[in-house]
Amino acid sequence: MPKARVWPFTGFQNVPATPLSRVLFNGIPITQASISAITYTVKQFNEGEPAVTAAKTPLVINEVVFNSLQGNVTNPDPRWTKDGIGFNFAPTVPPAAFPEADEYWVVFVFTPTSGYPFVQICRATILPNLVGAVP
Repeated sequence: MPKARVWPFTGFQNVPATPLSRVLFNGIPITQASISAITYTVKQFNEGEPAVTAAKTPLVINEVVFNSLQGNVTNPDPRWTKDGIGFNFAPTVPPAAFPEADEYWVVFVFTPTSGYPFVQICRATILPNLVGAVP
């Protein structure tokens, strides 16, 4: 089973988050046909044990997985600034998953059509949402 990959993400409290990523399985970018299920769990870290803010939630594969890499010369997307290779996974985590400014882990479990499930983890730094705040 491949090792879990961890990628950082910054977002805002009570705002939906879309942590873009290039997801590989056995060194090859995943496609809609290569994955049979994706679920995620959000865990908030603070002074105590991690609190789960979103239970195990399934994702619709054809809504979050691209069959070709996005954010490159062939398929430009201004949201991707990491490199010129691109991303193939764009889930949206609802705002209720990030109720406070804090650190969160978003744990994605991918079940391929052939082979063992694998994990990718997003380490989210969630900042206070200052919209409407008085200076």
